[in-house]
Amino acid sequence: MRKVELIKKTQREFDSILENPGIESLKIWNCKIHDYSKLSSLQHLLELEIFIFDKGKLSDLSELKQLKKLRLIHIPQIQDLSELSHLANLEELSLESLPSWDSSGKTLVFNNLEPISALSKLKMLTLMKAKVHEMGLQPLEQLHGLEEFVTDNTFSIQDFARLSAYLPHTSCKYFHPFHKVNSKCNTCDSQKVRLSGVSRGGLICPQCSSKKLNEHIEAFNHIKASVR
Repeated sequence: MRKVELIKKTQREFDSILENPGIESLKIWNCKIHDYSKLSSLQHLLELEIFIFDKGKLSDLSELKQLKKLRLIHIPQIQDLSELSHLANLEELSLESLPSWDSSGKTLVFNNLEPISALSKLKMLTLMKAKVHEMGLQPLEQLHGLEEFVTDNTFSIQDFARLSAYLPHTSCKYFHPFHKVNSKCNTCDSQKVRLSGVSRGGLICPQCSSKKLNEHIEAFNHIKASVR
């Protein structure tokens, strides 16, 4: 596989390197690029990773019909994911915020995830620090071949519980009512747990807050059972 890694390149260097149409794997990190349109010439491209895509457009990627892996990091300007529906061969898709956003409360915001539902070959999906205006995770219910869904607690209990019922073979830590975290309770020293779909007040001690935990488990399982 012909692999190319571009680090801190200029627009001119980027344009020159992409004159080689045989590139199959491309990584672009911290480059000063404002025009990604030349990507459309890479008709043999199978893997694409871009760190800092804040000046890019998804329409620049829509002609990459052979693409199997796509990772885009820092895409605050993108809300409409429609162009992704053209990438029918995608098996791995990752849309991520900057790591520095983890503690800031900032999130990516998309209109909806409907375009992703068209990606029937998708096996791995990552949505980090992302929210949507419409339909929540509902469009992902069509992705029956999805093996792993990596995300964080920015969706609702209804979203996670429903999707866990529709995708019973998909691995996702939020497809359970709660999961353990690396934090101890100051009162009883028990390992804390995080409640799926509860962003505020969702980190609790299972011993000191046992009633809240049991009520959450019951609510999660009730939602899940209602769609079976």
